[in-house]
Amino acid sequence: MRVQNIFGSNVVRVQCETEIYKNEVGLHNLERLFKNHSGKAVEIIGKVDTSLTSPIPIQMLPGLENLIGWVEKQIMLVAPNFVDYTPTGFEFDLKRTWANKMFKGSKVLPHTHDVISETGERNTNDSRIVSIFYYQLPEGSSDLVFMQDNEVVNADVKEGELVFHTKDILHAVTEHKSDIPRICLVFEFTYVQ
Repeated sequence: MRVQNIFGSNVVRVQCETEIYKNEVGLHNLERLFKNHSGKAVEIIGKVDTSLTSPIPIQMLPGLENLIGWVEKQIMLVAPNFVDYTPTGFEFDLKRTWANKMFKGSKVLPHTHDVISETGERNTNDSRIVSIFYYQLPEGSSDLVFMQDNEVVNADVKEGELVFHTKDILHAVTEHKSDIPRICLVFEFTYVQ
């Protein structure tokens, strides 16, 4: 686990030590999800498929069980970096999940996860945390960047890495330059007692 302080916010990175996420069943079911339940995300320029939780949450996809179990364990292990942690009676509430597939020429505009998409208002009702698992990250892939004023911090993400950040940190994704798509799984959650 690696913790960075970026613009006053913790960013936590955990590398999946095994390739539990690399299996044909999981990739096949992700591709089915993209094929049947994809839409274009408004903050992304270029061709992109984004599959949201409806109708099938990604944590229910066959072939991803081991990965999801590992992600859930990491959510609890990183908790002290985001909330006052008490070891008993502590859980998390998964608010939203989706898979994102970016193609060559796509990039993500600067945004946060604290805006309610229906109203455009800031979400101040919870202490939501965002985590991104880099499922497929080919050479020449886009990178996660954090921004504040004129300063930019590149995350230099790796395949198999799970990156956590708070909902209100401004971030973007650089242009994807590979012919092989970039695939990420995104989890938004809150800690509850």
